[in-house]
Amino acid sequence: MRLQILVKTQLKDAFTKAAHIVEEEMENALDDLALRAVAEARRRAPVDTGHLRRSIAVEKPGKFMRRVGSGVKYAPYIEFGTRPHWPPYEPIREWVWRNRRKFGIGGASKAAHREVDRVAFLVQRKIARRGTPAREYMKAAFLRVKEVAERIFAHYVRNIVRRMSGG
Repeated sequence: MRLQILVKTQLKDAFTKAAHIVEEEMENALDDLALRAVAEARRRAPVDTGHLRRSIAVEKPGKFMRRVGSGVKYAPYIEFGTRPHWPPYEPIREWVWRNRRKFGIGGASKAAHREVDRVAFLVQRKIARRGTPAREYMKAAFLRVKEVAERIFAHYVRNIVRRMSGG
């Protein structure tokens, strides 16, 4: 009778320890994959001011759950693109001003401001006619991480086996 109770207690303790090890290693695997997704998405994200790139992060809404993305209001429009629409003028003008040298506009003279206004209107009109293209930087990042996920999980499964065998 005493031997049976001792074995049951040891078995129960072993299963409790095993469950804890599996949980810990799978949480580590998810953290690893999520951080890889963040790094890849940041690498692929288009950059103007850098705000979008800096905003990409991991959230942990619950056990065995990770959410990678950006809370920036315009992030979905960059990822998925837009249908034709008449966008607000001021953000486009600010973007053209920051990038004026790419448009062949130099300096900050009145003529440069007029040319920035003209280019901003042309960009606005193009968006009104064609929309904006999808950039799919998050999708590409997740597809890249998906390619290595099996290898990453295999690494953490080996950790489980090593830890359970006392190594």
